[in-house]
Amino acid sequence: MSACLAVFLAGYLYAIRNRRIVAGENQLVISAKERIGYDSIQQINRTHFESKGFFVITYQDSQGRQVDRKLSDSGYDNLAAVLEELVAKIS
Repeated sequence: MSACLAVFLAGYLYAIRNRRIVAGENQLVISAKERIGYDSIQQINRTHFESKGFFVITYQDSQGRQVDRKLSDSGYDNLAAVLEELVAKIS
């Protein structure tokens, strides 16, 4: 029984390992490979955050392309606090 629980816990921890977003000092850290600098963010569309639980960040990537990145509360934990901090940082 405890071996089954350990396997389940390990699987759960593996599944949620990338579900953390950090609003750092100079950038939004989505994963180890994906970081968005606050100075590259052009707009935040939070129209659907209250009703549907997501917002869209429009930013310019390192190649100069405009990118829309949708962040949903079903994919990440504590997204409301991150959105609040993000708006404060870029305002």
